[in-house]
Amino acid sequence: MPELDCINATGAKLTSKKLELKMKPHNVNVTYWAYTKDGKYQSSVIPIVAGCYLDKGDSVNDTAIFIVPEGQTPKVNVRKIK
Repeated sequence: MPELDCINATGAKLTSKKLELKMKPHNVNVTYWAYTKDGKYQSSVIPIVAGCYLDKGDSVNDTAIFIVPEGQTPKVNVRKIK
């Protein structure tokens, strides 16, 4: 899931520095080739999370309080977390 990280938040009492956005995972199957213990070269399929998405009309709502130094606006990074 994506995480919103306020990089200039002060971390003052009762404030947030991060917010996890709960979105739907987009899974894809990946085929890879490898040798087995018997020395055979064979393919295997593993599912991976390729990203996150919202359906048309969906939204993500949550509440966080980011306190930043006076005169600054919140500076945020978004990154994928497991």
